[in-house]
Amino acid sequence: MSTITKGPISSEGLKELDNYKYHGGEWTSLDRVMDIFWKFVISLIPEWVAPNLITFIGWLSVVFSYMIILMHDATMNGVVPNWCFFVTAFCIFFYSTLDAIDGKQARRTNSSSPLGQLFDHGCDSFSMTFFILAICQAGQVGDHEVILLLMV
Repeated sequence: MSTITKGPISSEGLKELDNYKYHGGEWTSLDRVMDIFWKFVISLIPEWVAPNLITFIGWLSVVFSYMIILMHDATMNGVVPNWCFFVTAFCIFFYSTLDAIDGKQARRTNSSSPLGQLFDHGCDSFSMTFFILAICQAGQVGDHEVILLLMV
């Protein structure tokens, strides 16, 4: 069977995108406990707020937290004030909360889509870079180790 390709995705691939349905992984004990909190938070979000906006705001908080660290030391060799890491911890918690509720918002507003999943997972992937850099700053890891950790 031949497929017609007019771009990066074949016509059959486009049909499969229409049939795509996301299936989440297993829930942990912590997920069950945190779900009570996440349900409360999602109840505070108006239904007109797009799930991708929730994802993006969470991602911006992670970028913001690392920018605060960079303002104090861009070399990874200096000392960063402790309060910066408390801000970073809060921003990571804020990000993880928004990351947990964006899917709930998508299901609540019936706006779940493969593109939304791609955007969510893309932001998750980029956030890992900032998480690793913040951990390296906190541990005062050397330049070569940072590069190694980022590659891992």
